[in-house]
Amino acid sequence: MKMAVGYVRVSTTEQANEGVSLAAQQKKIAAWSALNDVNVVQVFSETGSGKDMKHRPEVNKAIEFACQHKATLVCYSLSRLARSTRDFLKIVERLKDCGATLALLNENIDCSSSMGTVVLTVLAALAQFEREQIADRTRDAFKYLRQQNVRISYKVPFGYKRKGPKLIPIQAEQDAIDLMKRLSAKKYSLRGICKALEKRGIKTKNNQSCWRPSAVHGILARQRKVS
Repeated sequence: MKMAVGYVRVSTTEQANEGVSLAAQQKKIAAWSALNDVNVVQVFSETGSGKDMKHRPEVNKAIEFACQHKATLVCYSLSRLARSTRDFLKIVERLKDCGATLALLNENIDCSSSMGTVVLTVLAALAQFEREQIADRTRDAFKYLRQQNVRISYKVPFGYKRKGPKLIPIQAEQDAIDLMKRLSAKKYSLRGICKALEKRGIKTKNNQSCWRPSAVHGILARQRKVS
């Protein structure tokens, strides 16, 4: 009987999703092993959305195990295994060099053949492209909402008050923001801007007289995102 090692992963936001839960992935691997007469001797489990291999220790253990035993690394899907085309190609190359192989159940493809490797490489590239597109659309959406003064978090930023889903400018605080921007343009340090605000008696959002450089930095950073 052939030997295999399983790898399952969920990100923290997907734990409640039955379709990709750890238990569901393990059942898929068990069904595959029974159908293909393969002995899955161990399953490595990981929770977290680590974007690169350095922050996912269990996948590295699974790969190392597969290499040591020249076994098949079995994973529910490409998205569970690698977050980038580069990481995927590294995994495939490492398994190939040590005489191991890879099987991805959701795609119904394995890398024991050159054609399987080519197909999976294309799929990995498409998956990475889709993630980048989603990230770009999300950034654009947030920027648009900020420009429309729509609240996108529970914290009301300095310069505004909340009215339903909208953020309404507070003139006194907007004047303070304009002062921060002018002083920043004149190369004032964050601490220098804080002192200028305190000297003019301008209060923070929490009605404090003392300003922190980190607060000024956050306000100026938000202005750059909106503009």
